[in-house]
Amino acid sequence: MGVLPLSLRHLKAVHHVVRLKSVTKAADYLKRSQSAITMAIDEIESQLEVTLFNRVGRGIEPTVYATVLDKRIQLSMNEFLIVAKVYSRLLGKKLKAINNPVFNMDISYKRFAALLALDRHSSISLAARSVAVSETAIHKSINELESQLSMPLFERGAYATQATPFC
Repeated sequence: MGVLPLSLRHLKAVHHVVRLKSVTKAADYLKRSQSAITMAIDEIESQLEVTLFNRVGRGIEPTVYATVLDKRIQLSMNEFLIVAKVYSRLLGKKLKAINNPVFNMDISYKRFAALLALDRHSSISLAARSVAVSETAIHKSINELESQLSMPLFERGAYATQATPFC
């Protein structure tokens, strides 16, 4: 797909470390271990081949790369928030949609990639090939997302799979 397999959950961890200027505070806020936050940062740094944070005497300071990345992460978080609001309105309920892993950037890269690939290709087999997974994995990912949302994301036809208006 031409997109680095960056974990949304890891990106969210980077955002909170930038915002709180502390791995410990970010771990507490996200209810994750410090080592999980550190591993998330290390993985993103490795994938992007940049240093995101300078470790200083009393904490951690974002580099220019982290600052730029954080602006992009914040834009993504804002988009997820908009979708969460639309979701709540669509269901006609005042839900805490932001607590849903689909909207709070806690869905796995594989599920998100499956969603994007199926939307792009309108074919389970083409979507599976584009992200190098089995057709069963695409079905499973989409079914799990639809289950988390309690609504269909795709309409399966004889020749194509079309995204629903919400998707």
